Amino acid sequence: MNLINSIITSFIIVAVLWGGALMQLPVANAIEHKDIKKNIANEDAKANKVTANALAIEDVQNIIHISGLQQQIMLKNVDQIWQTFSTMSALNQSLKQQPKKVYVLYGSFSKNYQKANVTIGYDINELTKFDRHYSVNISEFKPLLPAKHFEDGQLAKAWDKIDYNKKVNAVLEIHTLAKNGKPQSTQILVSYK
Repeated sequence: MNLINSIITSFIIVAVLWGGALMQLPVANAIEHKDIKKNIANEDAKANKVTANALAIEDVQNIIHISGLQQQIMLKNVDQIWQTFSTMSALNQSLKQQPKKVYVLYGSFSKNYQKANVTIGYDINELTKFDRHYSVNISEFKPLLPAKHFEDGQLAKAWDKIDYNKKVNAVLEIHTLAKNGKPQSTQILVSYK
């Protein structure tokens, strides 16, 4: 009789333990799902924060600050402003090292596009000191001429590609310089209002 009582008692104990374990499984799954959802939400929030930070950094990288010479001139006289710019000893002495790029920004065009405010200068990060600067958001510009080496005639023809039926806000030339200071490549961008 003791043997039968022992077997029945053992069976009851095993049944109670298994029953308790099986009843806890849905509770454990629910807790586990909540943790997984919370982890996914945290990871999504971190990814969104990283993406937002990356976009903010990208926006900052799209903005250049140009300091140099600005004059309102007839566009046919652009060579004169280049000569003046190249003789600006104070600006050239404030360079930290050989500049990587020279920026030329054309804006405030006259109605017939014969006259404009022209700014020629360097990124302020390449200067030890500067008087004033002009901020340019490159993301607002559309490429007109890709960055590569062009002859003067090719650069002049690029201006013919501008859609003058639209209101031109600005034209930006980016001249990438070689180590010897000579232009290595040029890129032309246009911004419409």
